[in-house]
Amino acid sequence: MLPTVASGATVNTPHERARAARVVAAHAHDVADCAELLAMLGLTAHEVTES
Repeated sequence: MLPTVASGATVNTPHERARAARVVAAHAHDVADCAELLAMLGLTAHEVTES
């Protein structure tokens, strides 16, 4: 089970954004799923490789 984030919480630092993107990528079913989930969070695939 993934940890939950309080409603309205934001991810601000580059490290936090990269970590969030990596978690999404690790749990996505495929590339399309990953891209859609990242977009929902306002993140990009580029952030997966940062940090």
